[in-house]
Amino acid sequence: MIRFYKHTQIDQDKWNHCIANATFTTLCAEFEFLNIASPNWCALIKGDYEYVMPLPIRSKLSIKYIYNPFFSIRLGIFSSYEISATIVKDFFEAIPKT
Repeated sequence: MIRFYKHTQIDQDKWNHCIANATFTTLCAEFEFLNIASPNWCALIKGDYEYVMPLPIRSKLSIKYIYNPFFSIRLGIFSSYEISATIVKDFFEAIPKT
């Protein structure tokens, strides 16, 4: 099951462990970097941090939207497991509408 979390609810050690062991990793997805680049970021997490997807969020005119923070090479789904088209579809469908 994929769940939505605010960054204050995320286990920092489990998050960084998932990012460090991901097939395609980047410093831009680490917990500390996201806290600086996007202080109100959220995330989608599947299982016990088997798959994670950071969601940097901004707000303009009371409308929240996901954006790519400055100096971020790429963000997406991170995992040491295979990321199939089904997983990608499930994560995009789990993004909150608001």
